[in-house]
Amino acid sequence: MECRLTDAGLEVLLPAVRRCAQLRCLGLFGNPLTTPGLQTLLRETAALPDLRLVVYPYPVDCYSRERPRPPCDDAVDEERFAAASAELRRMLVSAGRADVVWTTSLCRHGAPDCFDL
Repeated sequence: MECRLTDAGLEVLLPAVRRCAQLRCLGLFGNPLTTPGLQTLLRETAALPDLRLVVYPYPVDCYSRERPRPPCDDAVDEERFAAASAELRRMLVSAGRADVVWTTSLCRHGAPDCFDL
């Protein structure tokens, strides 16, 4: 989380992530990823059998255009974000992985911290 991972970096990282068959939780919150980048991540990780939780950032393309680099969540365009979230959910269902939780919340869903791993 918060390692400045971009879509390009994610593309480089995905081959290694796909080999983590026992991965249960993936935290990417705080990284400047786009909706297409998150869609690629979902497609590439849907086959991981133990993956149950992905904490993802608000996509950078879901922020208000007046503030391209917003300082807080208030600048999130809720309509764009709702559409992006709905598409991710649709993709999970299509992939037969409706059991996987994709969320932007660090506090819900029992996300483990580094001491739990």
